[in-house]
Amino acid sequence: MQNRNYLSFSYNVLQVIGVFSWSNSTKWTQRAVKFYRVIIFIVMTLVTLLMMVQMFIATDLTLLARTIDIWTMFFSGLYKWFYMMMFNGEFAQLKTALTQIQTQGSAAYGRSADAFTANYLKQTRKVSSWYLISGMVATFFIIVSPLLTYPKGDRSYFQYYNDQKSYPLICWIPFSLSEHWMFLMVFVCHSIALLYIVIIYLGIDTYLFGAIYAAGGQIELLNASLNNNENILAQYSNIAGTAAGVPQGGILSPILYNIYTSDQPTSPNTLVADYADDKVIISSSPDHTIVFKNLQYHLSLMED
Repeated sequence: MQNRNYLSFSYNVLQVIGVFSWSNSTKWTQRAVKFYRVIIFIVMTLVTLLMMVQMFIATDLTLLARTIDIWTMFFSGLYKWFYMMMFNGEFAQLKTALTQIQTQGSAAYGRSADAFTANYLKQTRKVSSWYLISGMVATFFIIVSPLLTYPKGDRSYFQYYNDQKSYPLICWIPFSLSEHWMFLMVFVCHSIALLYIVIIYLGIDTYLFGAIYAAGGQIELLNASLNNNENILAQYSNIAGTAAGVPQGGILSPILYNIYTSDQPTSPNTLVADYADDKVIISSSPDHTIVFKNLQYHLSLMED
């Protein structure tokens, strides 16, 4: 079987953002992953809290609406990231289970299963890739939009640096910015946080929806295989009439059978045991030759 893992792309994306651990990692690698997760959690939580403060102090309704939208995305994305990271083993089993199902389907239905799976699921990786790319393009426009739509103009650098509209995210700034490098640092932090939350959102969505779509593909494979078997049976099975006996499953079949067998001969030296359409002729004697003659005599009567 040619193994096709259609969740590997989404799985690798979630590894990059710290949801899944790296397989066959060393002790130092595991520590580095834990430190990486802590940094992500601290930065994303800090940005979420700063946007929450901004919602309470904002006076511009347009600015408030934009802040609420992005804050909702950060809060829900951080929650999903934390939940999947805490139970990453259970979520990683989806990938393993679907691979096992695909292997079993290939063993049961042969190459036709591989061809069906490839045709049904080959778009999964392509859709996931375009889904992430479109999210990255949208994120890029959000990042550069303050530079294009809200330039410095006649304002002083101090006013420009301390205006929340000058940054990709509308966050409360707890200190005054007076230097250009400070402005760049905050701008880059906003851009990285926004990029991460978009990858978290889209990465988790592609993984879960890909798993659901892959499971649906295996169900479709089973359904198609059963329909194919029915068509083969219908093609090679012809209805033929019978010259003797009674129809199986007919309402009158048991009565007709009993009438047909009711006048069968009996013998004083044999016993007949009937159950449905099964018949047993019994004879008992210390001498096996006598038993043989009794049975043969009964069969001879039935032949007549």
